[in-house]
Amino acid sequence: MKTKKELAKSYAEMRFWVLPLEHLGKKPITPNGYKDATRGQEKIEHYWDIQPDSNIGISCEPSGIIGIDCDYDEKKGYDGLKTLLEIEENINSPLPKTVIVDTPRGGCHFYFKVPENFTPKGKLANSIDLKFNGYLVAPGSSISLNGNIKEYRFKDNIGFGDIEIPELPEEWIRLLSKSNEIQKQQNNNKKNYPKKYISIEDFRFCNFTNHCIDNAENLTYHEWWGASSLLSMYANGRELFHEISKPYTNYNVAETDRLFNSSEKFGKPMTCAFISSISEACNSCKIGEKGCN
Repeated sequence: MKTKKELAKSYAEMRFWVLPLEHLGKKPITPNGYKDATRGQEKIEHYWDIQPDSNIGISCEPSGIIGIDCDYDEKKGYDGLKTLLEIEENINSPLPKTVIVDTPRGGCHFYFKVPENFTPKGKLANSIDLKFNGYLVAPGSSISLNGNIKEYRFKDNIGFGDIEIPELPEEWIRLLSKSNEIQKQQNNNKKNYPKKYISIEDFRFCNFTNHCIDNAENLTYHEWWGASSLLSMYANGRELFHEISKPYTNYNVAETDRLFNSSEKFGKPMTCAFISSISEACNSCKIGEKGCN
């Protein structure tokens, strides 16, 4: 088994910028924090000779990567991985296979390359942080959790040397960016869909929405996602989403709100083309040929 110093040196050889963290902790022990990250072998020797048991941090921006940090906290209702999968479905853009690190509290870190001059948001959702102007705790590090020592590990034993870290897809770059141009586009999307009030009957404008109202007790999760996406465009959409959801066998107020919040945050409804891919109710619908959104 490699020592912490050997691990840090090997990560630097893979072009990652590394820094020492507290023993069994996550805070940097250098004066300038993650800004003291280095790829220099001599400096790494110096850092870990002073404190051989230091954990390892990987500074993201100089390494050209972004970390999608999915938290898990049962008490807070956080399940970042589940939320990430839902976002993939919502924007119809699956993330490519990459290195994933399982964290001690049940979460995970996804590693992706990003282009130059990329400025991401700090968070994607309550349960998902974006690590760029900062660092990730690297595999091989350990923390003390409830009196037990828990380690950061490569998921499925697939490490940095096993597969090349892929570039973040263009759709995700747009989603994660906080550039003015992206913000303008999001604002324009909201302007295109004015918030008006509707009734349940008004919502019966296509085969899919009729299907959601009439078959609520048997809808799939993806169909609920589609319904929340469409209803989030209306002033009383949340109220109607709850009303439609109540016959569902597993109806839950908090979960229904969470799903609606995600759709509302996305800022625009799903397209006919995407909804038709998740629901058989659209098979005989002709509205989608012209576009019902």
